Amino acid sequence: MGNLGNRWINAFDAMTGKFQGVLDNSGGTPITIHGLWGLRAGDSVFGGPSSLVFSVGASNYNNGSVGVINPG
Repeated sequence: MGNLGNRWINAFDAMTGKFQGVLDNSGGTPITIHGLWGLRAGDSVFGGPSSLVFSVGASNYNNGSVGVINPG
């Protein structure tokens, strides 16, 4: 789940729904995505099964783009 206000990505347990924390980069800082519209798990067609696919409208929520976060 992404937060529109602070742009953080929250992780939840898929089985219990329990909050697991905020997705951080390798330095421990929360990953933020400006203009975040949506998130989904990647799949064999787009991004790979261990990736996170996102869509954004970074220019005042216009001019949409799609990106992928891969585990590193």
